[in-house]
Amino acid sequence: NQSTTELKHILDKASADAGNKPLKLIIDLRKSMNGNLEALKSIARLFFPVPQEITIQSKTQKSSEFFGSHSALSYQAAVIINSSTILYNELLAALFKAAKDNENPAPGSPAITLIGSKTNGFTSRLKHVPLSDGSSVLITEGMFLLEGKKISDTGVTPDIKVKHDDFPSIIERCVSILEKPQKPHPQRQNHDPKAEKIP
Repeated sequence: NQSTTELKHILDKASADAGNKPLKLIIDLRKSMNGNLEALKSIARLFFPVPQEITIQSKTQKSSEFFGSHSALSYQAAVIINSSTILYNELLAALFKAAKDNENPAPGSPAITLIGSKTNGFTSRLKHVPLSDGSSVLITEGMFLLEGKKISDTGVTPDIKVKHDDFPSIIERCVSILEKPQKPHPQRQNHDPKAEKIP
């Protein structure tokens, strides 16, 4: 994916310019219906050091893949979400939330804070079906499960709730979050990187 390759180049350069210190990122996942599963997989390799299992389930079949990479970036992020965070952006938000809540993190795992309002759980896999007049309709052909759980049942709840969608205020809050000293990610004593699942 060319866009993801360009993003990786930009982030790698920013990391080098910062002396390889953790990057501080504001990631806005609102108001976009673009994306696909392959692009999501490429983005996950940049951001999630512990691969997470995503299952695609339909009426007739089920398949699973792992999203993430042990060579992911070192970063701290404020991730903005709301009810317009849907489809692959909502799936990405769920991955950030799962990475934040991981009880068995890898060393150097990112510090992530989700800010905004709860998403709607609209993470179905859709298929475009063209019509004879040149238009098309979207048909649900399956659902996504993250680590065996339906995102559609709960949506994604932010760590910091913001009632109104005031973009300057949200950005100001994000900057404030990123300026705070980064706390070490809690780790269980029995953490064993060799035991992690590898895609």
